[in-house]
Amino acid sequence: MSSITSHRIHRVLFMRKMALRLDLNRLAATVACVLLWSCGSGPGAGPPNQNIPTCTAKPADGLLATFNQSGQHSDGSIENDYYWVSITNAEGIQHALDTWNGKAHFNIPAGLIECESADWNCGWSWHLDPSTVTLAEVAVELCDGGPPTSRDACLAFRRNTNGSFCPWGARLVELRDCRNDKNCPLIPR
Repeated sequence: MSSITSHRIHRVLFMRKMALRLDLNRLAATVACVLLWSCGSGPGAGPPNQNIPTCTAKPADGLLATFNQSGQHSDGSIENDYYWVSITNAEGIQHALDTWNGKAHFNIPAGLIECESADWNCGWSWHLDPSTVTLAEVAVELCDGGPPTSRDACLAFRRNTNGSFCPWGARLVELRDCRNDKNCPLIPR
């Protein structure tokens, strides 16, 4: 078998794996929607804002997205976490708005992870560089993971992923607009 044929086979297998994951994510989203409907939450209602923790500090510009992620941290601990991502680039802003309004399914925040705290990502020793953040429908497995629980865990994660963080288990639960109002009002669904 030639190396070109082998490469094509590996590429096809990788694409099938990604398509299967996308199908499973869509199935999970459909089940979640059905559960929301059965609980009387209605379409696009999302969780009540009073249940979502907030940071008092807000970024100076862009959007502030709150993500929820349940699962395993890079250190092995299990948590139900909230973290905040500032988005300042045009593509990332449009993806977030489209997802929030139900026009797209860009659920995975992706960007360069910085191993230092940011006031708007309170409680964490890391943040995503706002100018690099976009939202994706699928992402490579290399940058997937739970939020790093310490600076050392962040540095180790960063070394192993070329600096990228794209948690597949993240779910956009709140979106705020800081572009024209320093109070960053909630964007309704």
